[in-house]
Amino acid sequence: MSLRARVMEGASLAQALGEFPESFPEIFRATVTAGEQSGRLETVLEKLADYAEARDALKQKILAALAYPLLLSLVAVLLPTLVFLPALLYALSPPRTAT
Repeated sequence: MSLRARVMEGASLAQALGEFPESFPEIFRATVTAGEQSGRLETVLEKLADYAEARDALKQKILAALAYPLLLSLVAVLLPTLVFLPALLYALSPPRTAT
């Protein structure tokens, strides 16, 4: 059942959000409950939207900040491996005899 359908049936928004814990964290549900009880649901929802946008922007910044060090680490491991592996394999191979 959808969130909208639950609210249309008469459940409070907070109760309807509680049925989707994978989509709405506890802080959202608790904040909506407080907004419903205080009569300031519109303000609360605006603040939650701002919070969600800021959280998503921070996630993007963190991922972007991690991309460069990850790339450098990958190159630092792969480049020496690709350069020295053929020489190592040649050195470890049995000696070739002339036929």
